[in-house]
Amino acid sequence: MSHQPLVRTDPETPITTQPAATWAANALTERLRQHPGDGIGSVLVLGTDSERGAELWREATGDTPSGAEAFVVMADPAEPGRTVVVGSDARGIVYGTLEILDRLQYGDWQPLDPGQPLIGTPDNRVRGIFRSYVSRVEDSPWFLDRGFWDDYLTELATHRFNRLQLAFGIGVEYGHDPGVTENYLLFSYPFLVDLPEFGVRVAGLDDAERRANLDALRYASSEAARRGIDFFVGFWTAGVELDDGIAGDYTIEGITSDNHAAYVAAAIETILTECPGIAGITLRVHYESGIPEPATEFWKTAFSGIAAVDRPVAIDLHSKGLEAATIDAALTTGADVFITAKFLAEHLGLPYHQTAIRASELPIETSDADFASVTRASRRFTRYGYADYLRDDRQYRVVYRHWPGTQRLLLWGDPALAAGFSRVASFGGADGAEFFEPLSYKGRKGSGRPGGRQVYRDKHLADGAAEWRKYRYTYRLLGRLMYDANADPGQWRRLLRSEFGQAAGYAEEALAAASRILPLVTIAHGVSAANSVYWAEMYENLGIARGGSPNPFYISDSRPPHTFGAAASLDPEAFTTIIEFVDEVLTGTPSGRLTTFDVARILDDLASHAEQQAAALAGSFTEPRPAEVDRWLVDIRAQVGLGRFFADKLRAGAGYEFHQRTGVRDHLGYAVDRLTEASEHWREVVAATSGYERDLAFGKDSHLRGHWADRQESIDRDLTELQAEYAEAPESAETSISLDELAAQSPVPPPAVTHIPPSHFTPGEELIIEATAPAGLQLELRYRSANQAESYRSTPFTGNSDRLRATIPGPETDSPFDLIYYLIARDPAGHTWHLPTHGPDLANQPYHAIPRHTPA
Repeated sequence: MSHQPLVRTDPETPITTQPAATWAANALTERLRQHPGDGIGSVLVLGTDSERGAELWREATGDTPSGAEAFVVMADPAEPGRTVVVGSDARGIVYGTLEILDRLQYGDWQPLDPGQPLIGTPDNRVRGIFRSYVSRVEDSPWFLDRGFWDDYLTELATHRFNRLQLAFGIGVEYGHDPGVTENYLLFSYPFLVDLPEFGVRVAGLDDAERRANLDALRYASSEAARRGIDFFVGFWTAGVELDDGIAGDYTIEGITSDNHAAYVAAAIETILTECPGIAGITLRVHYESGIPEPATEFWKTAFSGIAAVDRPVAIDLHSKGLEAATIDAALTTGADVFITAKFLAEHLGLPYHQTAIRASELPIETSDADFASVTRASRRFTRYGYADYLRDDRQYRVVYRHWPGTQRLLLWGDPALAAGFSRVASFGGADGAEFFEPLSYKGRKGSGRPGGRQVYRDKHLADGAAEWRKYRYTYRLLGRLMYDANADPGQWRRLLRSEFGQAAGYAEEALAAASRILPLVTIAHGVSAANSVYWAEMYENLGIARGGSPNPFYISDSRPPHTFGAAASLDPEAFTTIIEFVDEVLTGTPSGRLTTFDVARILDDLASHAEQQAAALAGSFTEPRPAEVDRWLVDIRAQVGLGRFFADKLRAGAGYEFHQRTGVRDHLGYAVDRLTEASEHWREVVAATSGYERDLAFGKDSHLRGHWADRQESIDRDLTELQAEYAEAPESAETSISLDELAAQSPVPPPAVTHIPPSHFTPGEELIIEATAPAGLQLELRYRSANQAESYRSTPFTGNSDRLRATIPGPETDSPFDLIYYLIARDPAGHTWHLPTHGPDLANQPYHAIPRHTPA
């Protein structure tokens, strides 16, 4: 008779009796019952609150138990063949137990050798996913499906996510969305609860449907809690008067100016009472919620509904336009208060906070927008970054939110960038980060259609790719590397081996290189910070010819002249615009920033590497290939084409601006050649994505929906106009600048500057920055506080090359913020570098961040 594996928990240990720990143990037990031959013996689950658990913890780690969400998985020294899971708390037990389960499921389980335990300790307190409900027709099927929640939540827990936000009402931004035709669950409360004392109702909404919505929310939040996941429900719209021209099938009755705030508070209290699994409420508290600014009194009343519940419930405030008075009102409730700030505008960028925000985002004194009098004036700089929320004396917690403007459809997965996101999630003492999931906003603003979130018309590609399942690798990388930036690659490679066998290495390398392309494009070519305007993945063309006719979609978030050459970077301190690059070349005054040609070269290099690895991946399989393989190949090839398109279009834009400045006709010819190549690369993208649906809708406007094929006509028209402009251009004298040669130049390696950043600084005391450098090299220090409303200040290094010093005066360190700085180096030959530079994997922070230290 074969021995039946057994998972046993210590009933004397309170940690192991908590619901999440019990759920994980039961999940592993069920697996072992169904697969008794998996090669694992019995499993003992302990908490560090037991004497035995604490002893094993010390034996495995050499330290006393401390910290949350940590685990050890080890061979039991007292019983051969038994594996022990020790958790510092219930989540630690969940993660340790699910690590065993994950290895078993992918055939990656090997009995652990004594003295070689698996140890997990989190780098970030918050590791979140953001899921939005924006379309009844596309989102109700999964929202109401308990089987979906069971599988999805287990996937998140397996990869050590500990927070999930389900956002209602984010389908619309008041003040920006006239004519939207979707308002189901927009003003969410009456779609979930009935409060007869207020007389508020949704006209025509069946009571059974409302109860089904609340039941789904109750189930999702309870099941999340059972897996150790903090479930936040987001109410992003508070307005009901559709003065923006927002239309839909549902009318809210009974809301008046007298009962509005009180109703919101009562509805929140009722929802929290009915759904005990909800751990937090997220609120958008600026004008886009539909409540005119300033609105502290409204939100103070709303917060009272959270405070009235007899359990701890966190308050998560979206940071845009957020005032101190509103923060104080939230803190007064006694709740744990989060401020969640955008990481890089509304896009997936490179893994560092902007060195600087755009000039158009800096605060101004007044605004003529009465409805948005705070956000568009004194708090303007809060829209797209951490703003001034990183004060050292803050009483709230900060989390960074990664928005989905860059990439929504194509598969993303790069271990280096994911680890980079993890490392900067604690910037300024923040608690962590939350990522919009893939496919975010699909069906938004009335663009939803039957069929759910399926994106393929090719049945072969659609096989097994419904909903989130296509993006399992993305979730795995983000969750596990947010937990531990130095995670063992085996944690994601076991999935790759199961899908790609011996070709797993090609798949990993190809997608990693491809996944760096669009984040780099977005930060370098930041035509808009708004995700409802700029979607780099399915780029709405911004013309070059005839001076670059302004694109109506981009004008709202760009500065005159709104042309391709003038398009700003989302980090103007680290990247040039095309016009700035041309000025630097013509005047011989390089700034050390990454230039247009630098970005184009990097994009080409990434595309070439991804293409080579994808070819090796494709060649490892005979046709017909498995659907999973072809899905990866399609998306990698699409991103390769996008990388080459943007590389050549950026070069074309530079050629055009060189012609504008010099009148040299050859420069215009260079622009024509490069735009011709860019147009052909876009055709490659169209061909690669032919298996996708022809109307991939993430909004009602044309720039937020359609297919890559729909963009070709605009690109070709721009080329035709540029060719005509070239034909009309008069002959000119030759120039000493060959753009082909300039574009082909390899960057000069940075000089051997030695610099060790200080470990900290003391506010009010001068800070001396020291460095050594080759003789003749000039160094400059650029610095500011970690407050994005501040501008950079500069000071030169002085002294001998073996001991150069720059001093930040005491008054300039006397602030409640950390300090950030970088160096500019210039050699006698005119070369200039920004130090530190972007590394080859683009995963580092191109500046130093120094924490403040106040002596006790």
